Amino acid sequence: MEEREHDRHDIGIVCDLDEFFTRDFLLAAQSCDIPQFRPGNDCRKPKLLASTRVFESSPNCVVDNRRWFHPDMLSGQCIDKIGNAEIHKPGRRKWNGLGARVEGYGTTPDDYSKMPDTKMYPLWKPDDFRMLVGGQSLKGPYLKSSNGTWKDHGVTGFHLHNYFYTSHAIRYKYLTYGHRRPDAFRTPLGQLSQDLELAVKCAQESGSPQVGLYWLLKGGFDTLQGPAPIAYKSLPEYIKARHEEFKQILLEDERKYGK
Repeated sequence: MEEREHDRHDIGIVCDLDEFFTRDFLLAAQSCDIPQFRPGNDCRKPKLLASTRVFESSPNCVVDNRRWFHPDMLSGQCIDKIGNAEIHKPGRRKWNGLGARVEGYGTTPDDYSKMPDTKMYPLWKPDDFRMLVGGQSLKGPYLKSSNGTWKDHGVTGFHLHNYFYTSHAIRYKYLTYGHRRPDAFRTPLGQLSQDLELAVKCAQESGSPQVGLYWLLKGGFDTLQGPAPIAYKSLPEYIKARHEEFKQILLEDERKYGK
């Protein structure tokens, strides 16, 4: 398929609904000279991945030292049905050519053993640039912290994790999603995952806001430095309302399922 001039400058984004790039990064992607978006990309490792700040269940529950690696961004010249398939010859795929890449045809950036002498690599389907490695995670600037040290805030995206309106919805997610918990409706909410354990500690204002390798930002959103969702900055009343709502969700869950 011939590449369309008006499409090869487009940018494709794949993400879950609770993941998004910062506004500044989106503006930069539209106007800055980004190497991955220059013409002639070989499409071997074309992805740009956000370095994403995590808000766990509430804007006041900021995971201070964790960075997610979604959403993902890709130049139109490397996207299936947009880029030039004559230049970027397709590799083999499962399920009659509609599924994931077959081993030897690009399951990793170094896995092209069955495509010898390849210099321009296959176009990427949405499943590819969501699930496969092959790109660069872009971080934000270093900022000086309150104690005078320089801290890598590394934020080019946000993840609003487990923002549900009922405990039933939270439990149903953990019952049915990719890393499912068959005991999701029998186990205390804070024991279903480290993420939820952090969220429960946050809502209860626990004196030990750390779970495993991750800890909460002391002081919550008010002490946050660096990028934050624009809505949070302009609607402080929402931050308070959502945090109180989450506390009520936990109280309701305790009444229904016990601690």
